[in-house]
Amino acid sequence: MIDLQTLNGVNRGNILYSTISCNNINNHGASEMHKELINHILNSKSKFSILIDESTSVASRWSIIVYACTRIHGEIMPILFSIQANRSNCDFKTLLKLFDDIGLSNDVLCTQFVGFVVMVQAVWLASIEVWQLH
Repeated sequence: MIDLQTLNGVNRGNILYSTISCNNINNHGASEMHKELINHILNSKSKFSILIDESTSVASRWSIIVYACTRIHGEIMPILFSIQANRSNCDFKTLLKLFDDIGLSNDVLCTQFVGFVVMVQAVWLASIEVWQLH
């Protein structure tokens, strides 16, 4: 991070050398970029699809990853929405709340949402079967 700032001509003085400062800068940048990508979907009326994938790491840690794919400047771009690492809060109602929290209201889903891929356990599949957009 320090090398990148130096290449960009940033005079950082004696600050921003700690791991905490570096993490704060990275987290802020990632948060702003995520907001821009979500705003692109909302403002451009781009069509998008959603993929949900379940994974277990080599350390046997389970997680669900939710992301969207949309076209930005002519290229397909994945956008990470969420990583859930707790089986107890990974149900379909949580997914709908996630969409609503980031601005993907029912109206947006009805007009821009074009595909849904779920690669997770059967409990999710049963929940998705009853999901209907009105």
